[in-house]
Amino acid sequence: MRTLDLKLITPWEQALLNNGRAALAALAVGRLRVQGESKAQGFIRLRAIEKQGFLPHALRFGLTHEEMMRRRAQERIPGFDTAAFTL
Repeated sequence: MRTLDLKLITPWEQALLNNGRAALAALAVGRLRVQGESKAQGFIRLRAIEKQGFLPHALRFGLTHEEMMRRRAQERIPGFDTAAFTL
């Protein structure tokens, strides 16, 4: 069973996950490129992006296995409206 079911995560969580993958790639190659900017940046820019809260590495990012299992279980509850549910 897959833990990460994309229909159970919010667009913001998806963006954070994408940014996290991009950050790992930047660490591997030693440079990063911000979408919409033509010039590659160094790690100082990566630290600034992290401080702005655009990476999932902060403690407040709670997309854990347990959270995904909770969302999956709620999805199976008859009459449960995921659009009306807020975290």
